[in-house]
Amino acid sequence: MNRKVLVDLGERDHRVRIEMEEKAQSLRIIRDKHPRVGLSAEQERQLKRYEYLLDHDEVIDPFYRAVVGTVLKTPDEQLEELLHEHGLVGTQKGAAPGVDISDEELEIIAICGLMQLDGITDPDREHFTKKVSEARGEYDSHLNLFRKVFNWLEARHNVSLESQIKQKLIYDGIIGCVEPGDTRYTISQRRDPDTGEMLGTINKRKVKPHITDHVIALSSKSLANVVRKLVSDRVSENDSFLETKIEAVFEGTTGSYDSGAISSMEIALPDLEEAVDVEIIKENLEAVQAIYFFMMLEEARLPQVVDYISEAWRRGAIALGKGTAGDALYRYHRTMPERLNEIERRNFFMGTFGTPGGDPEYGRDNALFYELMLRTTSAVSQYFRKFSRDNVFLSQESIRKACRELAANLSVNGYGMAHYTAVELQQTILDYRDLLSDPEVLRAFGSRDMWQVVDQVNANYLGGLRNTYRYRIQAHSGAIIIRWLANNHQRLVGRPGLDVISTDVLRSPHLRNIEGNRPLVKPSDWDFVNACEQWLAVGGVQDDSVDQYSQPIESPPIASKPTVMPQVARDVLESVGIDLPGM
Repeated sequence: MNRKVLVDLGERDHRVRIEMEEKAQSLRIIRDKHPRVGLSAEQERQLKRYEYLLDHDEVIDPFYRAVVGTVLKTPDEQLEELLHEHGLVGTQKGAAPGVDISDEELEIIAICGLMQLDGITDPDREHFTKKVSEARGEYDSHLNLFRKVFNWLEARHNVSLESQIKQKLIYDGIIGCVEPGDTRYTISQRRDPDTGEMLGTINKRKVKPHITDHVIALSSKSLANVVRKLVSDRVSENDSFLETKIEAVFEGTTGSYDSGAISSMEIALPDLEEAVDVEIIKENLEAVQAIYFFMMLEEARLPQVVDYISEAWRRGAIALGKGTAGDALYRYHRTMPERLNEIERRNFFMGTFGTPGGDPEYGRDNALFYELMLRTTSAVSQYFRKFSRDNVFLSQESIRKACRELAANLSVNGYGMAHYTAVELQQTILDYRDLLSDPEVLRAFGSRDMWQVVDQVNANYLGGLRNTYRYRIQAHSGAIIIRWLANNHQRLVGRPGLDVISTDVLRSPHLRNIEGNRPLVKPSDWDFVNACEQWLAVGGVQDDSVDQYSQPIESPPIASKPTVMPQVARDVLESVGIDLPGM
């Protein structure tokens, strides 16, 4: 006979461990990012407690511990009996497998199953203790039926431990939790330090349970569900056809747990966000960052300035000697046919950011971008202003919503040629910078820096000055915003309630510059907040508009990947004279 594992109870505990690990990791990030300041004494105690609990096998699920504590009338911190480890209750943690579940353990298992059926799993809920007592009374009234159903279930659910772990039904920490000998090893001690996988042997002794073992996978909820259905059908433990009826009920109710009293049920809907893992693609956002940066330089007419200087040099209108500037201009002139021309760039900008100037026949126009960008920067700015003024906890859900919508919008428009275009434009930006900063070019235009060259050419040869300050600040701040979204995309699809922006950084000025000085590559939360403020300021967005756009609205429809109209639909539309440009 193999060990019996309560899979549903082990899974509940594993979910609690995942949430606790997230909290511990948040504290570690604060500690590692700000070594001079570190954590407060309370945070240090909290982190040590989290790490201790996570490294030990004893159940930490508050629901299970509350049930045991209520039945035993023992405070949580004094609990020692009837505690499971990854779904293995006490009798199943012995060196030899195959021991029957004790009556006390079956009682706890049954109560947990009944409570889960009724949706009562929050120990802080009013009347939780009363509900435990009611479930205990229900178990006592049908004790023998519970035992017989349990025996029937355990005879039919013999599975390999490896298969259950691969399906993530059982936490791999269960491997080796039954000590090989008299020594107890923590979970980290049972893991290979290089691969992170659980060890099969420790000190040349095979661990128990081993990955190759078979176990009996059981569910307290299935047990309670079958018993309740039998009771409602007036089937007793002495029924001559009990096994046949158990099988019929089990087959008919597997996966259905609606037999609890409706008045006692909590609403517990599934988390649809758990399945979201491809809505925001980091690589797409990184590509879009470079394209946005170049688009702002295009607004300042930087490419046109370089084109003019190249053409003037070719005609001999600009006297440049033999040197780096001449070499750069020669390469630029010879490779001009290989680069994206202005029309192609404008089409790309229109499709990615919705800016005017592209060909209407191009077929793409991201008209949502500007409003989403405005809502994101406004939400962050408004939050920072309120936080700085009141220094109190404020919800960041409006920031999460705005950032997520902007990131998803940019991500879906970052497919196709975006990466390749970004690589080319990035190199072009470097070429522009080197050429316009060359001492010979600066002397030729009587300028001290590249932006004075741009202003000179714009004013004298390209129809008038452009607000280069605005566009270069928007290029810089917008690129930081997009890169921050890329680097922190997991925060945007994370569980509501977790901070999107670290309040520690906002609250403590001495923590703001610890990240480093590469905001275009690895922007900190403070860089992100500053970039939002700068983007709004140079764009001339008034405070009234910031307040208006910081208010959440209904989310616009944004696909998680580019959508293509089926060929049959396109043919039907074209047959009635409706053309589909760009498809």
